[in-house]
Amino acid sequence: MTLVRGDIEVLGDAVRLARRTLGTIRADLVWVFGYNAVTVPLAMVGLLNWLFK
Repeated sequence: MTLVRGDIEVLGDAVRLARRTLGTIRADLVWVFGYNAVTVPLAMVGLLNWLFK
């Protein structure tokens, strides 16, 4: 990690921000994999197009 300012106290804020960001990324990945697990099979059998007409 590179600190732009000389204040070492911002290191804690940066670590908290990084952890929250990783939490958001993980939650988004769970959502995307779940969504694809449902929609890809529906598209393969032709039902996805029928649902969204």
